[in-house]
Amino acid sequence: MGTNTLGLTGAADSIGVLEKRRGHSVLHLTGRDIEEQSIALQLDGRSLTWQSLGDPEQVEQTEQRRQVLEILRQSGGAMRPREIANLLRKSVDSVRVMLRRMAEAGMIAHTGNGYRLA
Repeated sequence: MGTNTLGLTGAADSIGVLEKRRGHSVLHLTGRDIEEQSIALQLDGRSLTWQSLGDPEQVEQTEQRRQVLEILRQSGGAMRPREIANLLRKSVDSVRVMLRRMAEAGMIAHTGNGYRLA
């Protein structure tokens, strides 16, 4: 006589995956009783605790903006979007959008020859 079982050996109610990115990590959470979400985190080396940085897209946008400011600072003059995109290894279209938004926020200035520090 055989024994048949229909039971599961185990099932997760929630799952978290920690993804390492440049400068920070992202915790992706999903589950039956929680809303699917992602949170940017940074490990505090002194206290060995994770600190929340907020929305990963905003954190990465801020990092890219910092990189653009550094590129423009080092260039000492105006640069075209394609030049900046090549240095960032990003698409020209996404860099153009970011540069326009940075100019609207007063972070950089748009000139006839490209973008420069404000």
